[in-house]
Formats: sequence, C-alpha cells, structure tokens
Amino acid sequence: MQLIPGCDDASLQDIDSWMKDDDQYEITDEDIVALVNCDDNEIEGQDEAPTVESLRISHNDGVKALETAIKYNEQQEEEKLQEST
Repeated sequence: MQLIPGCDDASLQDIDSWMKDDDQYEITDEDIVALVNCDDNEIEGQDEAPTVESLRISHNDGVKALETAIKYNEQQEEEKLQEST
C-alpha cells in the first residue's frame, strides 16, 4: 500500500475502514433486464446506492486523491512524449 502515490502514510486501520465502507450491490439478470426495458420512473422496489452528495471526504483524503490524479496525469504526458519520439 505504501508504494501507491498518496497512500504512503495509510495505516492498517485506514485500510480496514475502506474495506468495511466499500458497499457492493448485487444485480441479478432480472434486474438488468428490467433496467434495460424500463424507464427510470418505472423501476420499483430498487435499493438505491448512496449518492455522491452523502459521501463525506476528509480534507486529507481529498488532498491525497488530487495528488494521485496529478501524478497520474504527469505519467500519461510523459508516456505520450516517449511514444512520439
């Protein structure tokens, strides 16, 4: 985990917290067919995933995410330059 940019100071407690908070939703074949065949207003009885607005991100986690995105973008630019030469 410490080798991932922005995660060098992540603790085992952080990782445990991320794993526990990671919600997964199981979708059956019938659910997929219903989603494809119905309008958004016609879907009944579906549990909705939490919206982005309900997610609270700490300042520290936000900064780490931005640093990781910047590093990724820099790597992509470097690779493009290497490919063009």
